[in-house]
Amino acid sequence: KLAAMRGCDAAARIVRTVPVREFTRDGATWREVIAIAMGKRDAMRYVDACRRAGLDIEGMHAGISALPLAFTARETHAAGEHGATMYVDLGYGGTKVVICEGGRIEFAKSLAVAGRSLDRRIATARGAAVGEARLERMTAGFGAWRAGNREAIDAGNTPCAVARAANDAVDALAEELSMCVRYHAAMFGDRAVSEVVFTGGEARDRDLCHALAESLHLPARSGDPLAALVAADGSSGL
Repeated sequence: KLAAMRGCDAAARIVRTVPVREFTRDGATWREVIAIAMGKRDAMRYVDACRRAGLDIEGMHAGISALPLAFTARETHAAGEHGATMYVDLGYGGTKVVICEGGRIEFAKSLAVAGRSLDRRIATARGAAVGEARLERMTAGFGAWRAGNREAIDAGNTPCAVARAANDAVDALAEELSMCVRYHAAMFGDRAVSEVVFTGGEARDRDLCHALAESLHLPARSGDPLAALVAADGSSGL
């Protein structure tokens, strides 16, 4: 089914499934299942890297399934006490979204809209290189672009055009995240998403996270998936 839906070679993928729940539609019983796939070549690269480093492999998890585990292991409240949590891994090439409750994954999706998409829109509006737009965004913050801040935009460009491109970029990502929340609500009406946790490299842009949280009308915080990892020198986290 996965090969037919995605047009990919199933034999070249390692596929794991997460059962979600059963539901009835048109008198028939259906089962919601999340399929998480990873290329076998990519998996073997990780295996080879671990072997070269002298590490023993006890298990391998796809990033989208490992993400909530990094946080739920440290949660102190009881399952269901605060509703479901949406974890948003804001990357440059893609965005991963996982909604879970009590450590159990209820929704997962990979989005194509990410940091590169935002920078491309801004770069096009400014007539600049994508790398230049990214450097200035990470330096000045996304809020400067959205407001059309003249200190963050070259004098020869129109601030309104850049601000419009920045707002459109945020709206596109916010709408994708909103659709994730709505789909989850349709499946689990009794367990609504109560908070958002932003992580990943693009989450360093606090203005971007704030804009997304505002659009979702949900409380949000930044999260460090490695906070529980303590190094030999006593340091922890990223």
